[in-house]
Amino acid sequence: MSTQEIPDRDELLEAVRKLPRADVIMPEDRVIRPYFGDNFYVYFLVLFFHPNETSFYNYEPYRLFGDKWAEFINTHGDLWNEARPALSDFYVWRNLIDIRHSHRDLYDAVELELKPETLDAIEVQLEKNLNAALKKIFDAMKLFGLQPELLCMRGTY
Repeated sequence: MSTQEIPDRDELLEAVRKLPRADVIMPEDRVIRPYFGDNFYVYFLVLFFHPNETSFYNYEPYRLFGDKWAEFINTHGDLWNEARPALSDFYVWRNLIDIRHSHRDLYDAVELELKPETLDAIEVQLEKNLNAALKKIFDAMKLFGLQPELLCMRGTY
């Protein structure tokens, strides 16, 4: 499922049902935003799901870090294997959010079937998983001699 195609209702429900969800939502869970590094996640969604896309998010790390970026990508397979589930789940979620804005009737059908509380529990868990994965990537980049803060919004890392 990509942001370019609109899945049928059953396909979307199936994908969303498989997403992890929080057992309990605490008041502080609703204050997780912004995501770690703000738009930092987009660089890795592009890397995993749209590697041939010629967008700012695909180009910017190469512009900033040159060959060292490619070396970092190629030598951290374990990090990517660890981060992939959180990024994959978040990718499904982003598709759902995109549909909420562009195809409201489809989103409403999913929400009706799964209930808003379920969607909230999914969002909270996805944010926690994504933020933990991004923090690991950020820390690994620093250890590798890159400056990941150049890819982040100030005050969000």
